[in-house]
Amino acid sequence: MNLRPCAGTAKNSRHVMRRREAPKGQSGTRLGPAFPGRASARQPSYGTKKGCNAGACGACTVLLNGKRVNACLMLAAMHDGAEITTIEGLAKGETLHLLQAAFIEHDGFQCGYCTSGQIMSGVACIAEGHAGSPEEIKAWMSGNICRCGAYAGIVEAIASVAKEAKP
Repeated sequence: MNLRPCAGTAKNSRHVMRRREAPKGQSGTRLGPAFPGRASARQPSYGTKKGCNAGACGACTVLLNGKRVNACLMLAAMHDGAEITTIEGLAKGETLHLLQAAFIEHDGFQCGYCTSGQIMSGVACIAEGHAGSPEEIKAWMSGNICRCGAYAGIVEAIASVAKEAKP
């Protein structure tokens, strides 16, 4: 596998954005392996998960210039100069992001596999102004699947942070 640096930053993250050259016979480069997967043996990426690899589950959700995207569908070459925020980039040092803390408080996870994607999508949902009611949150979070069924806690966590964020 041939890894080449790509112009861009991984906001507040331990990762260097890299692009993976496509295997012979395939076109394009994916936004990875750092998003999702591992940048190298020295820079493991534990937050962003590879779920379906088809953009259907949301486990790989990251913020691309502040907007939520499925990393498994992003071509790195199309995002030179982009700011990528992963789950690792949300906390400020040892202080968790408000939504990370709310997920703990409201039991917004069970096995944890989808949690990073759920939180990243939840952060965007609040920023986009789509967290006015539980029904609205459910509709705008519908691209993120939780196989354990922690949806009630996820919605409660997002609603609590959205309520705090309102002036």
